[in-house]
Amino acid sequence: MLRVIKDNFLVEELADEEITEAGLVVPNVTKGGVNKGIIIARGDDKSVEIDDTIFFKKHMATEIKYNGKPLFVVKAEFVIAVM
Repeated sequence: MLRVIKDNFLVEELADEEITEAGLVVPNVTKGGVNKGIIIARGDDKSVEIDDTIFFKKHMATEIKYNGKPLFVVKAEFVIAVM
């Protein structure tokens, strides 16, 4: 696993989906560049716990690929809310 440093979090994005009456899965496009994700690692900042679900500013996050999986490195200041 990656080790996150300073005030950064490693976040796996959670896809919001809508299922139509016909059973089609339609991904929601987030409005305002805000995405939902789950914390899978954290640096020194202890304001959130591993497995917490957060809302974060996607345009301020750094997208990386680790083991073929897209992840985001998010600075603590760009976390908008914790669920």
